[in-house]
Amino acid sequence: MRDGSCRATRISSARSLSRWGTTSWHTPNRCFGTPLDSGRHTHHREKYAVSDRDFALDLAYACAVLGIHLSRLGEDIVLWASAEFGFVTLADEISTGSSLMPQKKNPDVAELLRGRAARSLGSLVALATTLKGLPLAYDRDLQEDKTALFATVDNTFDCLEAAAILVEHLEFDRQRLAAAAGDPSMLATDAAEELVRGGTAFRKAHQEVAGQVREGTFATSFNAKSSVAGRELVGGPNQLRVAARARVVRREANALRRWGQTRPTPLHER
Repeated sequence: MRDGSCRATRISSARSLSRWGTTSWHTPNRCFGTPLDSGRHTHHREKYAVSDRDFALDLAYACAVLGIHLSRLGEDIVLWASAEFGFVTLADEISTGSSLMPQKKNPDVAELLRGRAARSLGSLVALATTLKGLPLAYDRDLQEDKTALFATVDNTFDCLEAAAILVEHLEFDRQRLAAAAGDPSMLATDAAEELVRGGTAFRKAHQEVAGQVREGTFATSFNAKSSVAGRELVGGPNQLRVAARARVVRREANALRRWGQTRPTPLHER
């Protein structure tokens, strides 16, 4: 009976493995005969205790995702600073002059945020590749997790510091932004939605407004400011919604800061 029960447990564990992608077998100690010590210092999954690096993968993944977000922020700023957009002016603290063109400023920090994301992604792939071929036991290969993990954490802190400096020194051209937002075609969707609220099917409303845009006869009675003010759904650009979300983010940041102040001083800072 015990052998049959253990076999069923292992089959169930294998199914969980394929379903959830975990790197460890969920095999209870009792399947190996005498139960192991269940004290507080004994891991409840023996193979998990020696072969698991999920915690390292989780941290590397978090760093990679954060790197991707910062990379996209950098790309936005590179576009906004271009002559085609002209939405932001780069301060000297976050840019360098061109070695050829006297009038040009290079968005160095924004571009480096894009490039540094590749390091975090590379560390995640390196760690996952190291783990994927190992048996469920300790192997010397696992010492290579330090190289990938320490590198991606250091890189993430560098990128966060650079991103803070970048955002702090951005100078927005409000007139250029207002002119772009004032383009009447930006309100075409609002016009179609207004027709829908009046009882017109969206397909017909879409065709009608699209025809007006093509013919150059499109006009609407509202502007970008009123359009934004009317978008009051959660996550929308309405000013009150944005302000409320900003307050939540500040509270969360302050809570994390207080939590960090109660933690032990890192070894490298002692």
